[in-house]
Amino acid sequence: SIMIYNALTGKRAFVLKGAQEDRLPTTQVRWRPQQALSKTKNVLVSVAADGRVLHWHASSGKCLHEIVEPDNQLFCVDYVADG
Repeated sequence: SIMIYNALTGKRAFVLKGAQEDRLPTTQVRWRPQQALSKTKNVLVSVAADGRVLHWHASSGKCLHEIVEPDNQLFCVDYVADG
């Protein structure tokens, strides 16, 4: 699970749950930049030590897309400014 907290209040704002809880840990999350072309807000991408890249809609808690890189540990992720 990925838990997202409100920095101003310290309260938990969102919980993102994957299909299986027994996987290797999430190693980084990155919010989509506000200037992105899409009007959908609260979108982030996460990567995990088991090779998964997950694209999330945080407000609904839904996983929008999953990419799996078998036998490849992922430790960082970023968005490209031009989409």
